[in-house]
Amino acid sequence: MAFWAVAVLTTFTAGGLVAPEHGLRGTYFTSTEWNGPVRLERVDRQLSPELLVEPPLGAWQAYSIDWTGVIRVPAAATYTFATISDDGSEVEVDGQPVVDNRGFHEARKATGTIALAAGYHDLRVRYQQLGGRFVLHLLWAPGEATLRPIQSGVLWPARPTALAALEPWAAMLLGLVVFAGWCAIYLA
Repeated sequence: MAFWAVAVLTTFTAGGLVAPEHGLRGTYFTSTEWNGPVRLERVDRQLSPELLVEPPLGAWQAYSIDWTGVIRVPAAATYTFATISDDGSEVEVDGQPVVDNRGFHEARKATGTIALAAGYHDLRVRYQQLGGRFVLHLLWAPGEATLRPIQSGVLWPARPTALAALEPWAAMLLGLVVFAGWCAIYLA
């Protein structure tokens, strides 16, 4: 009986069935220029207005957030990235500025394009709250497709390991293969 418990436990952990953490790592500053005292660091699954309405900075009306991580690009293409923000925002991909929507303004949209190969790319999104409303939408699209919100399933706070990057069905299949291997070895 103990063997089965060990085999199943090994399959579920080594097989990658524990869900990887998706989202971007947010560093929340009490200044508006992404420096100074860090109030909070956490992984945010989505960058959305709901996140900003009740910011973790308490009563601060002016602050900044620096989100970093990687994005998984499904296919090579020229991608359009966009932010709609109140106040400032900017996007960098692989260290290259793509969207510049900085400054003190009401909700406005800014876009930029970049050619990307399929795979993982460094992503940085910055937001400044200088007073007034809290608005931030992060969008993307390949080629001429319609801009859509970036889903958390393609975002990681750090470059994932090969096993963690597997699609859930592939991780489950790998787990079953490992389990079958254990069975074949110990039942033979």
